[in-house]
Amino acid sequence: MAIGLTRISDKSAIEKLEELGIGKRAANGYFIAAMEANYLVAKKIVSANSIKKQKVDSATYALYCYFMDLGYQVRINKDFLRVYERGRRRQSDVPAWLVKVVGQGAKFGMLLDGLAVAKNMRKQLVIATIDAKDGWPRFYSLNTKTF
Repeated sequence: MAIGLTRISDKSAIEKLEELGIGKRAANGYFIAAMEANYLVAKKIVSANSIKKQKVDSATYALYCYFMDLGYQVRINKDFLRVYERGRRRQSDVPAWLVKVVGQGAKFGMLLDGLAVAKNMRKQLVIATIDAKDGWPRFYSLNTKTF
């Protein structure tokens, strides 16, 4: 979450964000990622005056919104969306799924790298993409198998 962070200073907004499980408290303030900021503005949870919308990857943002709208908690990092089961506090629990967002023409090696990371973390890797025809997300699960 080091890229595109927005600092929140409004105490009532911070309480609301903590209740929703969005953002992270640090020694020098409360921060949310650009994708979280865009989601909060789009859902009118916080005012557009207090948070500036930023550019984010459209497929990743669409999947982030999809999971959030279904009630999952999501943490964003460079390579994955870490999706937590509904009702779990993400600060204290480990993610249920690692979601790798890919577009058309994704290289097989990139998928294998994601699978290796998921295996090391003992998590299930889910490959996600947005269907170009209907705009709905499609999910594919990959697992390792030894014979």
